Amino acid sequence: MLLAAILLMGSLIGNPALPNPGSPAVVPAEMRGVYAVTRHPMKWAFALWGLRHIAIYPVRANIILAAAIIILALVGAALQDRKKEALQPDTWPAWESRTSYWPFAAILSCRARLGGFGMHALAGGFVLWLAATRGTHSACRLAGRHLALAPIAPRSIFRMAAPRTSQMAASGHLATTAASPRTADRAVCRRRGGRCNRRRRRAARGSGHGSERHLGRIA
Repeated sequence: MLLAAILLMGSLIGNPALPNPGSPAVVPAEMRGVYAVTRHPMKWAFALWGLRHIAIYPVRANIILAAAIIILALVGAALQDRKKEALQPDTWPAWESRTSYWPFAAILSCRARLGGFGMHALAGGFVLWLAATRGTHSACRLAGRHLALAPIAPRSIFRMAAPRTSQMAASGHLATTAASPRTADRAVCRRRGGRCNRRRRRAARGSGHGSERHLGRIA
């Protein structure tokens, strides 16, 4: 992502591929900075951005979005070369011969030298990369905190309980519970937090005292 940010910021100044409605863009005399890497630094910045996002988050929706951006950037760069050849037949073929479509191809073939990056490319690219990295990290933390604190809706509770209820009905547990009043009584006592158990103890104690009194009268 740092390389993509440097390519993007470096392409904003002195880029002959940018649209110029007044007159044809002036082609630089020498290949320096990002133009020594590729003559389409902005397009390759978007392509690298898409590849990076596919590698980090390889889900279907993200792959489709990033792949569309990659295809649009690289195919658009190739079509732009053809358009510039037709609009600027005197300058653009010479620019193509000194630069490369693929990154670092001109440097490897000794047609250009690596270096000459301006401060707008290095400093601007570093600031852009840092802001994007911090922003993505903050967004991920905020999303995780929101998911952790989000309450569960009643409908989702019923949806979660529905498979459990169907499983119990299939195995016969619900029929047993409905047929057995004692089991239903126990379930009600569990929900009430054991109050039924205290009532039963009190009733048992009362019945014990009553039986002792009855035996004393008989004696």
